[in-house]
Amino acid sequence: MSFVPTTFQVPVRTVSELTNLNFSPLFGWDRLNDSTSPLNEAREALGTLTPGLQVHTFQELQL
Repeated sequence: MSFVPTTFQVPVRTVSELTNLNFSPLFGWDRLNDSTSPLNEAREALGTLTPGLQVHTFQELQL
């Protein structure tokens, strides 16, 4: 079995927590901010269960 890279859109809050950077002014604008359902597919990529969306094309990004 080989590794196949996958792209995920995750809440800005998650990026802020993982990087220790302050993105809190953006939390209110993030459509995924209130997402609470963990995304099992992101466990390998991020090392943690996090809410999010698997993205295959730019059109799937939610702004």
